[in-house]
Amino acid sequence: MARVYCAGPLFNPPERNEMLEIATQLERAGYETFLPQRDGLELAELESIIAELAEPRTASDVLHRAIFSFDVFKLLSWSDGVVANFNGRVPDEGTVVEAALAWH
Repeated sequence: MARVYCAGPLFNPPERNEMLEIATQLERAGYETFLPQRDGLELAELESIIAELAEPRTASDVLHRAIFSFDVFKLLSWSDGVVANFNGRVPDEGTVVEAALAWH
């Protein structure tokens, strides 16, 4: 089964719903998907854990690096392909980076 990384904006409910629908359609077609908002590391869940281990600024830096690293691993080492959703007024910066990394 081919594995697909779903790249796209996820900053508000309509964007998250659209990305979930894209992943759902791919799964119905037989693909295994990675949708960062559903399958990745969640900042809110990790904040309280890391906050106990480091001062807030360091904790925030560690969290953002961990989330980025996990997503890049899934993008470059786990997936066989990428579906990049550029729907919107302007392309989401994160999606542009993910698409560029995948192309490279």
